Amino acid sequence: MFIQKAFEIEGVHRIWAVCDSENKASKRAMEKSGMNYEGLLKSWLVHPNMGNEPRDCYCLSIVK
Repeated sequence: MFIQKAFEIEGVHRIWAVCDSENKASKRAMEKSGMNYEGLLKSWLVHPNMGNEPRDCYCLSIVK
């Protein structure tokens, strides 16, 4: 539903999202919503609740 609504906004042609590489459930949920796996972003994001070191993240996207 969110993706469909986002594509109704003028100028939105691509939506992308990231999740921690250890969070398989989030990756699976994004894939179920129609997003495609694009790659692994090395040392991409610091998750304060998991430590101070940047963590690897999956990048997924969907194009209109």
